[in-house]
Amino acid sequence: MPKRPLSAYFAYSKDHRKRLRNVLLAERRKEDPDALPPSNAEVSKRVSVQWAGMTEEEKKPYSETAERERERYQAAKVGGGGGKRKRGEEEEEEVEMGEEEGGEWERRMLVVPPDQMAFLEGLEWGGEKEG
Repeated sequence: MPKRPLSAYFAYSKDHRKRLRNVLLAERRKEDPDALPPSNAEVSKRVSVQWAGMTEEEKKPYSETAERERERYQAAKVGGGGGKRKRGEEEEEEVEMGEEEGGEWERRMLVVPPDQMAFLEGLEWGGEKEG
């Protein structure tokens, strides 16, 4: 499943977070040279205030980017055939025992539901009974 696309706000935030963090740090260091960098919460608040103060025209490039990403995501989602399975649904997988190129036998792990374990416990594997 492809990664979900960023919204216009998050595209803006991604572009401006680092720069804003540096500006806030520079302001703090003018007052106190040993000041710590701003917290993520402080930077997020400032970014959201800036975003809220922008006009639709200023937001337009980020909205267009978000729309392109959304279209790319939808195309990848349709092509990928992903999706979550419901609880209890199992993907059918053929379990084989075959010969590999090197002439050695290949073993694959078999996942067995608990209600069928009793059947397998009595089987002999490789000539010896496991126990």
